[in-house]
Amino acid sequence: MMLQLVGRCVRGVSPALIHHASRMAGGQGSAALAFALQRTHRAASSVALDSTHVGLNEEQLDVLEMCRSFAYREMLPYMQDWDEKEEFPVETLRQLAGLGLGAIYASSEYGGSGMSRMDASLIFEALSHGCTSTTAYLSIHNMCAWMIDKFGTEEQRSTFVPALASMEQMGSYCLTEPGSGSDAAALRTTAKKDGDDYILNGSKAFISGGGDTDVYLIMARTGEPGPKGISCFIVNRDDGLTFGAKERKLGWNSQPTRMVIMEDVRVPASSVLGGEEGVGRGFNIAMDGINGGRINIASCSVGGAQASLLQTVEYMNERKQFGSKISDFQALQFRLADYAAELSASRQVVRLAARELDAKSSFTTNPCPAQISTFRSQHERRLLRKAVIKRRVEYDIMLTTYSVCISSSDDRAFLRRFKFESVIFDEGHMLKNMKSQRYTHLMKVRGKRRILLTGTPLQNNLLELISLLGFIMPQIFSENIDVLARMFKKKVDEQESFSTSLISKAKRIMMPFVLRRVKDQVLKQLPEKKTEVIECEMTPFQHKEYKSLMDAFKRRAERSEDDDLLPGDDDGQDSASLLNNCFMQLRKMANHPLLHRCRYDNDKLRNMSSLILKDPKYRDCDPNIVFEDMEVMTDFELHNLCCTSPPLHPFKLDEDDMMQSGKFAVLKDLLHKRSEQGDRVLLFSQFTTMLNILERFLTSLGISFLRIDGSTPVEERQDLIDKFTNDKSIFCFLLSTKAGGLGINLTAANVVILHDIDFNPYNDKQAEDRCHRVGQTKPVHVIRLISKDSVEEVMLKRADLKLQLEKDMTQSTLDSTAGVRALMVSYLKEAK
Repeated sequence: MMLQLVGRCVRGVSPALIHHASRMAGGQGSAALAFALQRTHRAASSVALDSTHVGLNEEQLDVLEMCRSFAYREMLPYMQDWDEKEEFPVETLRQLAGLGLGAIYASSEYGGSGMSRMDASLIFEALSHGCTSTTAYLSIHNMCAWMIDKFGTEEQRSTFVPALASMEQMGSYCLTEPGSGSDAAALRTTAKKDGDDYILNGSKAFISGGGDTDVYLIMARTGEPGPKGISCFIVNRDDGLTFGAKERKLGWNSQPTRMVIMEDVRVPASSVLGGEEGVGRGFNIAMDGINGGRINIASCSVGGAQASLLQTVEYMNERKQFGSKISDFQALQFRLADYAAELSASRQVVRLAARELDAKSSFTTNPCPAQISTFRSQHERRLLRKAVIKRRVEYDIMLTTYSVCISSSDDRAFLRRFKFESVIFDEGHMLKNMKSQRYTHLMKVRGKRRILLTGTPLQNNLLELISLLGFIMPQIFSENIDVLARMFKKKVDEQESFSTSLISKAKRIMMPFVLRRVKDQVLKQLPEKKTEVIECEMTPFQHKEYKSLMDAFKRRAERSEDDDLLPGDDDGQDSASLLNNCFMQLRKMANHPLLHRCRYDNDKLRNMSSLILKDPKYRDCDPNIVFEDMEVMTDFELHNLCCTSPPLHPFKLDEDDMMQSGKFAVLKDLLHKRSEQGDRVLLFSQFTTMLNILERFLTSLGISFLRIDGSTPVEERQDLIDKFTNDKSIFCFLLSTKAGGLGINLTAANVVILHDIDFNPYNDKQAEDRCHRVGQTKPVHVIRLISKDSVEEVMLKRADLKLQLEKDMTQSTLDSTAGVRALMVSYLKEAK
């Protein structure tokens, strides 16, 4: 009775829709059918169940109406026949190209329409009212045209884009393979150089338009394993491609789907999309195409769902039960309202993504609407904005979040309309970078006064302080911000008096604007907190592997200097990223050798990659591919694989291997001692894999524990905290430093052990304060574990410098000891 709204792939309006509309038209043909459907659309819109038009300008409304009209007139009457006969409606698609829809967002230079991604979303949504399957192919064709226009050489653009824009030629996108779906970077199609040509071998699966289209964008491996070895080729159907049988599908039959097969297909080197510069860029090109393609297919789904909803309304207005139209039944009204609200919210999410892509935002890092809309949904905020502007609601306080304030142009424009009495920014240190987008947008929120609340106003250098002062008092500091920035950014010499003077200047500048309260002033009843650093001797095996790793990095750096190259030039890394990587690898080794691959050499991996084929789960795998995957796994990951795959059980690591960490030796004694004293422990680590290893370690010691990390659902965290608080038999709580650093009260524990420290000491301080806070009744002991003679000693020194900088900036009088001044001179140099 109710047409179900679907969230991903809607075939289009159901056959029941055509049957129903045909009855309305009295069998008078497609024109009458289209009229009947438009009447249905208008009737449904009158009950506010179609929000398609909301937020659109006049030009967009015209485009929407044109496309819906075409969908009802030229697509919907034939949709069922196309599906039943598996007919690819080429002429209808060329009619759409005649309306400028063959290359919607390709530039106009070679025949594209030059429209926005938002416009494309509206077009695909509207056309899906007629046939979602056909519209979905049109969206793929548009993606291919855009990729050539965006990344192609001038010759490629002039050759292919005009023909694709007119749909004289049609395109297909070829990425998916039988053995690599979501793991696209593992594709196995090859393109080997042979003189001035490439020879392609491999196959692509589930290719829309396969066998019926003309131009194929094929991703193939031209180099090393992984994404950097992939290139994109423009291949014509007549270049030697062959095709599998047409796939049998439930719906979506107006677009053919076949396997594309390449057997020694020879193409010229000029076929690489982007020419020589495009070699090795194919994966990035493919992902850029998909980023827009996802919005396109989501728009098709929203359009099909909207068409289904409109027909549901019409049916409910006609169908009677118990003497009344079923549309009068309150339960069904509620159900319909829920469907309409969910559909409207989905539409707004899709359009937000389209707007962000138009604005060239990095929306791929924000794929989840729940992360973008941390306070209310986009749809709810739109309604709330309207109510506030029209003064339908009264309020004293407007509560929101940083992410909501900057997430969309509508939200930003809304907040700029007001001049608040006070604007209070909690976690004010998030505004420490005056060049950030967050800082720029929030600076435009007007208020008579601004207040920043932060426990860490100065985390790294004095420039952050200037940034915060410029934000709270722009009328005073805005004209002088560049002068102040240069003052605290300039390079200093070794003169101690200069560093003291610089700190003194900064203190005088900030003093009138800062009100400081520390815990011992406002929480006098809080027990004391004692901090201790324990240096842990690495085990002989760990020390040997650490030294070997360090020597390898030194040799690489020396080789780069001899060749007059930046470290990392050979693999595309700049010197900064290489140094960061070296530093990270040394950190991991200082924590535990299991975070590297030390125990499993290549000979052992070769043996394992063959034996694992005896496991039914891996029976059909290629041992060479398995070996490649194993090569990049850590010892701990390989050990877990051996535990879960019976043929690999002989390769499991023994208990001594699991204990080969200097920190574990110290931690074992430490935990035993604390347990005997009746203490309870919070154990923090930066790395989730390290937490996994710590789980094994605690289990081997018979210690009861709970765990929270970034993957723990928010709704489960409080239950785990309550369990730890109420069940005193649970001795230890494992937490990742970031996930456990904010908004958590664990005063049931009184010992904090930081297994590995953070670059930012204030993240560690936030972690410590999970138990050193209101409600704590015992003295708190904070213990930092540092591997001796490792990079962690450097990290600790830098952390102490940052903490000392804050202390010097906030204490009532300057400490004039030579040691402090020397540290400050060193740190100000590093902060230049």
